[in-house]
Amino acid sequence: RHSEILHWLATMGFRVNEEIEVHASLADAYQRVKWWGSHRDRVDYDIDGVVIKIDDTEEWERLGVVGREPRWATAYKFPPQQRTTKLVDIMINVGRTGALNPFAVLESVVVGGARVQMATLHNEQDIHRKDVRIGDTVIVQRAGDVIPQVVAPVVSLRDGSELIFEMPKVCPVCAAAVVHEEEAADYYCPNLACPEQQVRLIEHFASRGAMDIEGLGSRMAAVLFDQGLVEDVSDIYGLTVERLTQLERMGDKSATNLVDSIRSSTGRPLLNVLFALGIRHVGAQTARVLAEHFGAMQAILDAGDEELHEVEGVGPIVGRSIENWAKRPENRAIVDKLVAAGVNMEGAIITSATN
Repeated sequence: RHSEILHWLATMGFRVNEEIEVHASLADAYQRVKWWGSHRDRVDYDIDGVVIKIDDTEEWERLGVVGREPRWATAYKFPPQQRTTKLVDIMINVGRTGALNPFAVLESVVVGGARVQMATLHNEQDIHRKDVRIGDTVIVQRAGDVIPQVVAPVVSLRDGSELIFEMPKVCPVCAAAVVHEEEAADYYCPNLACPEQQVRLIEHFASRGAMDIEGLGSRMAAVLFDQGLVEDVSDIYGLTVERLTQLERMGDKSATNLVDSIRSSTGRPLLNVLFALGIRHVGAQTARVLAEHFGAMQAILDAGDEELHEVEGVGPIVGRSIENWAKRPENRAIVDKLVAAGVNMEGAIITSATN
């Protein structure tokens, strides 16, 4: 039994949770879950739920696992803890695809053991649906006990000074006229040279799920762009140890490690390269199916609307986004420079086997 294994581990000196209990029925287990929901503050660490497992380990093999989810265990999540605070302002950040993302600036408040000063607001439609206004007293929670979000305003506390939010007509970073597509809820900055957009794209390009360039995170992306060493993602492959060591707090070893990681990234699979480019609506899964279907970057970028729609999971919005991205000369130039730098642009899925 699982409980016996845990008891044995404890006797051998391993740290085992002392709050584990064995129940004779699901009804008893559920009562314990409810009890924890109202007593979660009694332990000196944060918890967001309770895991219920079948104690008989012989049943584990019989029940099996679906994907990563065992049929013999389940997690019961508690409702998020909520607090009220003042919404001081609604500001905008610009994402890697140019999306303008509103977020709430809050009077500091502790929610679920963490101090919160900013929270997500998703988009303009969500703000108006909730009728959240600048100056409101709002209810705040951490979704999944992690991501701060504004749940709703406390309308009864309004005094008439609150302001209805409107999306800006120009990008707050580069002042380019904002684009709002009718079928989408989001607003976009169309300027590919927008500084904030480029920094976020450089960071995304180097991330683990994309080109996996170790040492090129958000801070380094901002430094490289601000210093003029990288204007777009293709410039990453022109970095040298000599140029990097001119940066403040960048020694020879760190610069060498970064350059080595950049060189290693040229062999990343096509799906990672495609995802790294930051094309709107092309996430990791879409990049995978495109790489499997076409097998080469050039074929993907040259594909027309009809060809893209033949790919399972690529609908009209995604297809149009890929086609529009590929039509822009600036984007084609970036791909050409990546090819010249030796970045892999062919091959579907790279697999490995062990003997």
